Amino acid sequence: MCETNQGFFALWAMLFFAFHTCGMTCKWLTEKFTNAADYFCIYGLTISSIMVIIALTTDHCSSYYSNNWKYHAYKGIAIYTLVVCIISIIYGIVVAVLSKLSTHNGNSNFQLFGGNKMARLICTTILVILWIITACLTTYIGPFATRIDNGYIGVWSSFAFTVFFFINTK
Repeated sequence: MCETNQGFFALWAMLFFAFHTCGMTCKWLTEKFTNAADYFCIYGLTISSIMVIIALTTDHCSSYYSNNWKYHAYKGIAIYTLVVCIISIIYGIVVAVLSKLSTHNGNSNFQLFGGNKMARLICTTILVILWIITACLTTYIGPFATRIDNGYIGVWSSFAFTVFFFINTK
């Protein structure tokens, strides 16, 4: 059984303090959420979804049988989580590409769903529902229930980013 040790938390603390040293404070985050909340949340969702996929597909602490998908103890939950992550990544890539394509002379004229608030609300609601189910399944029942690792943090941060995105839906 692999256990979470001090090195894991030390690496995350090092990352946090490195960001803080570069000037990323709570005030900076507040400005980012106020000025570009959509993109900040979507990029965060994409990155944390990639982190969850990596955590699901690589398990360095277990035996051969838990690394092999044929013998995976939580195969259904893991597949559902992979599908939700892939949906989130595709959504994030589409938004990133469309926002870059619509930038003219450094000014972005891009609005998600062409400014259609109902489509945006439906999409964000679906993402929140998918991620709350994913977070509950993976951290209370499934693969991340017995230890706190990158997958656990990635699942809950993905859920948090979708909630922030839903809150910022105008």
